[in-house]
Amino acid sequence: MKPLEHRSVQCIYCDDIRDEVDGKTTIVGWYGSEFVQMPPEGALVLPTLGVIALVVMPPEPRFESFRLELLQGETLLQGIDLPPEAVANLQAENEDAENKSMGRQVRIAIRLQNLLVAEPGVIALRVILDKEVLHANRLRFKR
Repeated sequence: MKPLEHRSVQCIYCDDIRDEVDGKTTIVGWYGSEFVQMPPEGALVLPTLGVIALVVMPPEPRFESFRLELLQGETLLQGIDLPPEAVANLQAENEDAENKSMGRQVRIAIRLQNLLVAEPGVIALRVILDKEVLHANRLRFKR
């Protein structure tokens, strides 16, 4: 198996994210289409919006900082900086050779409530590892 060479991030946008008792996560109302239809006039209010991100990284190069930003257009909805000890834990050595070739995975779940979408546009997630910016797929809104 060819080792992982590049960092990437992918998102699932959904109506809700539920943590189950057995450790599983339930995704409710996955937005699998290219866009979300807005009403012909006025704003759209999403009672909840779940964002599940999967960041995949090769073991090298290592990084010092990890920032996650969820944006609505150019507006920052949520910004999260992992503390240095969490960044170090993400990069802790794994003795399993198969996992080393597959790299590391970080799973992130964000749940927003009462999100107002006033105009057509996009919601997008980006991850910043040191100075490298990873852009995830977007959720588009149109009339």
